Amino acid sequence: MKIGVLGAGGWGSALANLLAGNGHEVIVWSIDEREVAMLKEFHEQRDRLPGVILNSSIEYTTDASKAVIGQKMIVCAVPSPFVRSTAKNIADKVSNGQLIVNVSKGIEESTLKALVEIIEEEIPQAKVAVLSGPSHAEEVGRGIPTTVVAGARDIEIAKTIQPQFKDTPVEKIATIVDRYKSQDTWKENTVFEKDSFELLENILEESGELKKRVPYEKLVRTDFSINAVNVVQK
Repeated sequence: MKIGVLGAGGWGSALANLLAGNGHEVIVWSIDEREVAMLKEFHEQRDRLPGVILNSSIEYTTDASKAVIGQKMIVCAVPSPFVRSTAKNIADKVSNGQLIVNVSKGIEESTLKALVEIIEEEIPQAKVAVLSGPSHAEEVGRGIPTTVVAGARDIEIAKTIQPQFKDTPVEKIATIVDRYKSQDTWKENTVFEKDSFELLENILEESGELKKRVPYEKLVRTDFSINAVNVVQK
């Protein structure tokens, strides 16, 4: 999927990196020429997301039309004070029914309106949705498990958005399981390292496969890890 991201700050960069890692063709727009030059040269948002090397396939531009025209989905990640002006700037470039996902946080101070309402006002021809949740750019950028929710007036739009932002670490889980498979204890009870254990536990809990938390100190049956792999590979 071709995706344009408006805003190259920490949040925009982290989500662009996630989307590119999921196989999407991503282009990021910023009004700041210095910022774009930095991202092109270093593939790192050194000011707002230092230490996270971004996917080399991501393109960067100061031309908003390139991040809007022809894109299947547009992600609005500009700071809240600039959402309305950005929406006005791209309004005539957005096609009828084009999908815009707002990930910017906050409200418009002068009107107290939600940012998604502002986008709907300025770009009425677009299908507008929102992605929100208790997450931070540094978590998403570093691949730390977190949860976000896709919301839209049309449930089918939300269902379209959700899988694009999904970042389930299948390979990491499979690696953990393969390591334990090679041990003689595979068919018996075993104990996971703490970080691996918590990752497996989180995946199972969010999928509804785990009804209650399991203390790390207890022995965990091997089918616990098999279950996790089955969940992420569905």
